[in-house]
Amino acid sequence: MPIWLIQILVGIVLSVAGQIISSIGKQDQKQKVSGVRGTLQTGGDHSPSFIIGRYGTAGKLKYAGTWGNAGETPNAYYSKVIEVSYLPIRGFSGFFVNGERVTLDASKTGDLGYAVLEYRVGGVDHLWINPYLGDQTAADPLMRNQFGSDPDRPYTAEMIGLGLGYFVATALVNRELFSGFPEYLAEVDGIALDDPRGDDAHDNPIVAAYTLLKGLSYGGAWVYGPQTYTDNNFRLSNIETEADKCDVAIALAGGGTMPRFRMGLEVSLDAEPHAIVGELLKSCQGRWADVGGVFKFLVGEPGAPVVGITDEDMVITEQQTFEPFPGLESLFNGIAATYPEPAEAWETKEAPPRYRSDLEVADGRRLPFSTDFKAVPYAVQVQELMRAAIEETRRFRRHTQTMLPEWWEYEVLDVAAWTSDRNGYEAKQFLITAMEDLPNANQFVGLQEIEPADYGWDSDYELPWDVAPLVIARPAPQVMTGWNVAPFVVVDADGASRRPAIEVFWASGLVDVRAVEVQVRETWGSENIIFDGELPYDPAVASPSAVPSISTLLPNTTYEVRGKYLPFSGRVTLWSNQSLDGSGNIVEGDWLGVTTPNVKLGASDIAIDLANVAQDVLAQLGLKPRQLIEQFKQIGTLLEEVDRENYTKREALFREITVELEGLEASFTEIIEVALGPGGAIALALESLYAAMGGNTAEVNVRWEAVAAPSGYSARYAIQAAVNDGTFRAATLFLDVPADPTDPTRIGLMAGQTAFFTSAGVPIGLMDENGFFRSANDAVVINMLNGDFSFG
Repeated sequence: MPIWLIQILVGIVLSVAGQIISSIGKQDQKQKVSGVRGTLQTGGDHSPSFIIGRYGTAGKLKYAGTWGNAGETPNAYYSKVIEVSYLPIRGFSGFFVNGERVTLDASKTGDLGYAVLEYRVGGVDHLWINPYLGDQTAADPLMRNQFGSDPDRPYTAEMIGLGLGYFVATALVNRELFSGFPEYLAEVDGIALDDPRGDDAHDNPIVAAYTLLKGLSYGGAWVYGPQTYTDNNFRLSNIETEADKCDVAIALAGGGTMPRFRMGLEVSLDAEPHAIVGELLKSCQGRWADVGGVFKFLVGEPGAPVVGITDEDMVITEQQTFEPFPGLESLFNGIAATYPEPAEAWETKEAPPRYRSDLEVADGRRLPFSTDFKAVPYAVQVQELMRAAIEETRRFRRHTQTMLPEWWEYEVLDVAAWTSDRNGYEAKQFLITAMEDLPNANQFVGLQEIEPADYGWDSDYELPWDVAPLVIARPAPQVMTGWNVAPFVVVDADGASRRPAIEVFWASGLVDVRAVEVQVRETWGSENIIFDGELPYDPAVASPSAVPSISTLLPNTTYEVRGKYLPFSGRVTLWSNQSLDGSGNIVEGDWLGVTTPNVKLGASDIAIDLANVAQDVLAQLGLKPRQLIEQFKQIGTLLEEVDRENYTKREALFREITVELEGLEASFTEIIEVALGPGGAIALALESLYAAMGGNTAEVNVRWEAVAAPSGYSARYAIQAAVNDGTFRAATLFLDVPADPTDPTRIGLMAGQTAFFTSAGVPIGLMDENGFFRSANDAVVINMLNGDFSFG
């Protein structure tokens, strides 16, 4: 045999013998297999994918839109259609929202789907998920109803997604729950696998490899994998035996058992099938070989030796090679690995590193290598694979040699037991890693040292590990601190008590608080809220408090008050009457009660009102007789121009007596007018006594009116005595019944001094222009302007 051919075969055999190490370590970038896709894929340039086993995926966005109102909030709902598998799936085992595993309600909420219980606040749902497995026959009804008529992208009846696994997620806006649009990750039980045992082990790595190599079709059309392999390309007995080894139950350190080897993976349709199969075999310490067009698998420990050999069985006339130790670049005594952790929202997690201190001493240093197990979302299984990898890397011995023609009946992945005086072997087991027929019928064989004990697992091997579930760290609701209330008196510039009020107090120096919301309710009726407003919050104020402006507070009356902080962010805060129990549930308590000061309206308040009322009434009654008389003489009416259009039928009576002589004048005038029309009925009267001398005047004027109109009924009467002798002085009395029934009836007195008498003419007391009311014997003094009372 030519030496160059021997050298080529030796190189091939040594490369194949070391393949298990390279598959655990670095991987050809052309064959790179994606792990968990934790970010939602958008756009149309992503290859479709499907799930095998149980795996997490953020999926691919197929449609999204806002719709509907919540109260006065428009477009309050946001719905997404997310595809998770290009082929039908067996189900959804869970969902994550913003990194938190959530729980779905047991029953659907109409077309919205299943409510997410973690987003149910105060009995109101804010998130729903509606899953589809691929066997649906109609488009999602919610999306059809809300977007079926969309002018830009209608959601048509043909958007069924037949054969696709997907879900529709709908969120109702709530700032305290969502800081932005929620992100979703689905935990999917992937496609049904073809298990030749009929056991339906849909997460078995060998069953998955067998299924993919046979190729996947849907609806009679090829989808993925080779298109020419059939059961003739497999030994079903080999498939069943190696699949059974994966299903063996192993003990866990914390109690219970688990299947020895499982897998889960998202497979993109543009991924090379042999790369996917390689990842699946990596999950079960697996190897595979093509033996004459038939695929053969080996999981973990090899079977019993099929042949025993000694040094005398070798063809010593042909070249042999022996590699007892690898180079430093291939020498390892430790391993680190990563894997997708379901409990941490399928994020990539580091498994506990595994080191061999005894080997580090022998090697003179720590020599670790690292790998990732993308198809193994099971922490203990990853540890088992790591242990086996370390043990396997220490089986250094590799041989290539020529065997007799009888070796044609043995195959790659068979085991030979070798007893060798030359090498010091005693029935040492070697895995056949390569075989090649030589022209002279001899067999060129590659052998790799192997030890079945390397692949055993015991719960004592399990290293401590933990998970930190990515639960949404919503801050606990902030309780109201420093809250207190007290009576408060509002005083004027002179320090006089004018109004009853309530002062509220809260804590200082808080962050993320923009305001304090205060509510005040009455206690004597239905506990109606009479005030609900915000007060600004300044964290720099040492002892913050404020007096809400509440105009409806009554004096000497008990009210109840509560408050809560309003943050800049969307976190939850509690009212001052609320607290949290040990389970985090909100417990309702009592509002704080406060009795307002007994501060009533004083003379200052009354005087101001009377002045305004007096000006209004007197202006409308028109106590300016000289102008009114001249107006009546000119146009024959007391009604203004606008009124004459509303009163079409009118009658008027006018009489006057006037005497004038050398700068002296005296007169009596009377005007009476009645009118009817669309504006109703009105009667007006004016009487005036007038005397003048040298430009000075004295007069007594009386005016009264009665109105019956659609806008209301009113009656007014006013009498005024006035003198203008260089200084205008007047005493006025008016009575007013306004048309608006909500306005009070009024009696007004305007004079410098008002005296009160008994019916017998005995004086009772008087009120002066400064607002002091005095009894006849000065026993009681009342200042009507500021409400002060003093007793003599």
